[in-house]
Amino acid sequence: MKWRNLKRNNIILFLCIMTIILIYPYLGSYADSILIRKITLSLIALSSIFALDFDRSKRRIMIIAGGFSIFLIWLAYLIAERWLEISSLIIVTLFMIYALIIMVWRIARSDRINAIIIFNAVNSYLLIGVIGAILFALAEFFNPGGLCHGDTAVESFRVFIYYSFVTLTTLGYGDITPVSAFAESLSIVLSITGQLYLAILMAMLVGKYLSSSNKKKLKNVDD
Repeated sequence: MKWRNLKRNNIILFLCIMTIILIYPYLGSYADSILIRKITLSLIALSSIFALDFDRSKRRIMIIAGGFSIFLIWLAYLIAERWLEISSLIIVTLFMIYALIIMVWRIARSDRINAIIIFNAVNSYLLIGVIGAILFALAEFFNPGGLCHGDTAVESFRVFIYYSFVTLTTLGYGDITPVSAFAESLSIVLSITGQLYLAILMAMLVGKYLSSSNKKKLKNVDD
């Protein structure tokens, strides 16, 4: 039952992130709605809480941190204050980074490869892209015009998501360019992170799979 719940929650987290990636571009001006952004970030935070296997104390910490993040998200929506919006984005980013670290740690500590580990690997990679988009949105508060599409400054969260994933995969269409020092630094860090993540994680998963296969072969020989 516990395994099924973890698998279901990982699927929900995956669908939440993929909804942002695949559906946002088709929403047009609606994608820039503050309400839609709050809903999607809340769903990602909520599903991240239950997508991992914790003992009681760690789960309590995760629930409190995630609940506080969601509370700030909606408080910033109800009370339109700049400092509150910035605070909510910072807290949500820290929570997602914490969830990301736990996911990667769980993958590193696992003895075998199963559906939950595969979903953790995919979801953690997608979370990096979402975190990058939030960081670009935060940068816009402190230094407007950090990203430019031609001669036009980028202010849309939908475009931040697009640019974050394009940079993460080092696809680099060149239609959007960083012009501020922070945006340039973040773009470099994001592209390096994407490449290191794939290289290290793939090596880790392949190694665990081969190790598991060898153990099964040795067990069959002994039998």
